[in-house]
Formats: sequence, structure tokens, C-alpha cells
Amino acid sequence: MRVRAKGQVLNSTSQTGPEADLTLCTGRVQNLWASEIRSTLALGWPLIFTNLAQVAITATNMVLIGRLGADELAAAVLAASLYQSLMNFCMGLVSATMPMIAITLGRHRHSVRDVRRTVRQGFWSAVLISLPAWAIMWHAEPILVA
Repeated sequence: MRVRAKGQVLNSTSQTGPEADLTLCTGRVQNLWASEIRSTLALGWPLIFTNLAQVAITATNMVLIGRLGADELAAAVLAASLYQSLMNFCMGLVSATMPMIAITLGRHRHSVRDVRRTVRQGFWSAVLISLPAWAIMWHAEPILVA
């Protein structure tokens, strides 16, 4: 009986040579994948449930508005799609702040001044992009009726 890598015991019926090394390597790769999946789910479950909650709220709203009539449902879906497209566009522009902060922290670990400047610029970009989006939503009736 021989001992192999971290307490695994090989007896006379166990594989030896390259096949055994491949089995051990495959086991390590599977453990790495399992570890990565667990880590990803641990970080991602709030995002998953938030997305599911948003879909559930939207579906519930459409069911309740659908009880009012077909025209009301069509208007609500059209307005929701306009809002959603504007929101996604604005969030896409503002979300560039996060990688910029990460780059700044990666370059200079304790550079509070640079991080503060990046956050401030992110706030300014949020304000500047929300003003046209607000104007579009404020005057949405002529846009949606046309």
C-alpha cells in the first residue's frame, strides 16, 4: 500500500503511473471548479434575487394593469420600455465609475484623493446624464402618443 498526495492511499488494484496522475489532476481541477462556483454564487446571490424580484414586480404590474384593458396594458408596456431603455443607458454610463475606482486603488493603494476625484466625477456624470433623461421622461406623453 502506498500513500499518494494528501493522504490518498493506493492499493494494488489502484491505478499507478500517468493514469493515476491524471485522475488526481482531474480531481483537483474539479475541486477548483467547485470552489469557484461556490464563490461566484456566494457573491452573486443578491444580484440573482434582485433580478428575479424585479421581473416578478414587472410581471405583477402587467397582470394588474392588464385587468384594466388592452389599451391601458399597451400604454403601460410602452412607457415601461421607454423608462427601461433610458435607465439602462444611464446606468451603463455611470457604471464606468466602478472600474475607474478599482484601477486607481490598484495603482496607488491608499490614494484617497484620486478615489475621491473619481467618485466626484461619477456623481457629475450621473447628474449630467439624468437631466436629459428627466426631460425625456417629463415630456414622454407626446413621444409615446406619436
